[in-house]
Amino acid sequence: SAALADTNPQNGPEILSVVLTGAPSGTIFSAGTNTGSNRWTIPVQDLASLSVTPPLNFAGDMNLSLTAIAYESSNADEISTTQNFTVTVSPIADNFLLVAKDVDLEEKANLELNSRLEDTRGNIPGEISEEILNIEFSNLPDGVFFYLEKGGRISEQSPGLWSFSGTEEQANSITLVNGPNTLPETKTEIQITAFSTDGSSQSNPVNEVFQLTVAN
Repeated sequence: SAALADTNPQNGPEILSVVLTGAPSGTIFSAGTNTGSNRWTIPVQDLASLSVTPPLNFAGDMNLSLTAIAYESSNADEISTTQNFTVTVSPIADNFLLVAKDVDLEEKANLELNSRLEDTRGNIPGEISEEILNIEFSNLPDGVFFYLEKGGRISEQSPGLWSFSGTEEQANSITLVNGPNTLPETKTEIQITAFSTDGSSQSNPVNEVFQLTVAN
């Protein structure tokens, strides 16, 4: 909150104004006016109940500055003081779309998971990194393995059970490769369980099934 020290009407009114800066683009305050470049002028009487709505899908720290400016009308003197503070926005993992299609595998084939995350951004100052997809593949036949064309991480947890972690782009580039020891004309139903994580938050799981046909 802010208040005037000089309220004596004998020497002319003293005017107090408050300015908030540092909020990322898309931030909305419950009162005040954005005068440009995310510089908000806030009515003094609204400070005590002021609330903030962060940009869509933002999670992380908003480093803000509040400047109180006192203007003495009798002599045009002006004095200001600034206080820096941080607003931390906790992450919430969003639900997402993932659709698996049947795959015919000769040498290699992209899974075409068509994953769609709501939050693929993480480049605003103070913002945590973008949401991550975690995908578990079970019942993968011997001799078939993964190739991650655009990165990510994948590991075999047990025979036929593989776990992937990466971005939307990385998930959509997952490729299966037919190894030399694969049994010919193999048809296998592959189960998928996937969820997204945003910081420490985890989404509801998505379950999919597709048929993998290996041709030699």
